[in-house]
Amino acid sequence: MRLLKVELKRFWARRLTWVAFVGLVGVMIVSAVGTWFSLAPPSAEEQRSQEASYRQYHADWQANSDEWYQECLTGEAAEREALDGDTTVDWGCESQLVEPKPEDWLSNYPPYSDEAERGVEGFGTLLGFVALAIGASFFAAEMASGAISNWLTFEPRRTRVYFSKIGATALGIVPIAVATLALSVAGMWAVYAARDLLGSPDADMWRAVALASVRVALLMIATAVAGAALGALTRHTAAVIGIAVGWVVVDQMVFFGLFPRFMQLSGMINMDAWIKGGTTYWKQVCTVGSDGRVCDTVETALSMTHGGIYLGVLTALVIVVGLLIFRRRDVA
Repeated sequence: MRLLKVELKRFWARRLTWVAFVGLVGVMIVSAVGTWFSLAPPSAEEQRSQEASYRQYHADWQANSDEWYQECLTGEAAEREALDGDTTVDWGCESQLVEPKPEDWLSNYPPYSDEAERGVEGFGTLLGFVALAIGASFFAAEMASGAISNWLTFEPRRTRVYFSKIGATALGIVPIAVATLALSVAGMWAVYAARDLLGSPDADMWRAVALASVRVALLMIATAVAGAALGALTRHTAAVIGIAVGWVVVDQMVFFGLFPRFMQLSGMINMDAWIKGGTTYWKQVCTVGSDGRVCDTVETALSMTHGGIYLGVLTALVIVVGLLIFRRRDVA
C-alpha cells in the first residue's frame, strides 16, 4: 500500500499526465463547439432550396413510382434467378411505393436522446490511445533515465515495484476517464438543450449512457496498464506509440486484406464491439455451385463479451510478459 501511494503521487507529478488531461478537456470543449455549429438551423435560402427539391421529387414520385416499383421487382427477380433462386435477395422494392415526406428532405437533426450513447462511444478509441500514451510514459521515462535503478535500491523486490506501478497507472487513469467522459456528456447535453433538441431523455437513455461510459473507462484502464507494461519492455514512450500504430496497420492489413475469414480476431473490431456493446462487420462468404464459385458479403455480429474477453486476455498477456522481462532485465 505504501508503494502504491508513492507511485500514485509520482503518476500525478508527471508533466505528460497533466498535458494529456488538459488536451482531452480541450478536445471535449472543441467537440461541443463543433456540435453547436453543426446543429445550426438552415438559413432561409437553404430552406427554400430544400422545399423546392422536395416538391420536385414528390412530383416525380407521383408520376413514376409504379414504374420504379416494377423496375425494382424485375431487377430483384433477375438477381434471384442468377443465384439459383435465392429468395433471401431483397431489394426493398416496397420503399418505392412509400410517399416521400417533407421531413425526409428538410433539415431534421436527431435529438439528444437518440445521439447521447453514440456521443460517448465516439470518443472510445481516442481516449484509449491517450491512456496508452500516459501509461507508457509513466513507466518508460524512469526506465530510460535510469531512475528505476535508484528506486530499486530502496525497494529491491521487483515484482512489488512492477505491480505498484501497474496499480498506480490503473488508479491514476480513473479520474481522467471520469472527468473527460462527464465533460463529454455534459457538453453534448448543454449544446442540444440550447438548440432545443433534447428530445425525450428517459431512464433507459441515461442507463445506456452510463454503461457506455463505464465501457470506455474500463478500456482506458486496460490500455493504460498495457501501455505501462509496454513501457517497461521498450523503455521509450515513442516506441510504445509506434507499436500501437503498427498494430493498427498490421491489423487492418491482415484481417481486412489477407485473411478476412478471421475477422473476428481483429483487435480493432473487438475494441469496437466492446466500446459499442456489440458490433457487426461484413464478411465475405464464398460457395461453389453449378455456376462456379459465388461470393457474397454477409453481415456478422460480434458480441461485447467476445470483445471484452479478447481485450482482457491481450492486456493480461502484455502485463505478464512485461513482468517477466522487468524481473530479469538490467535496469542500470
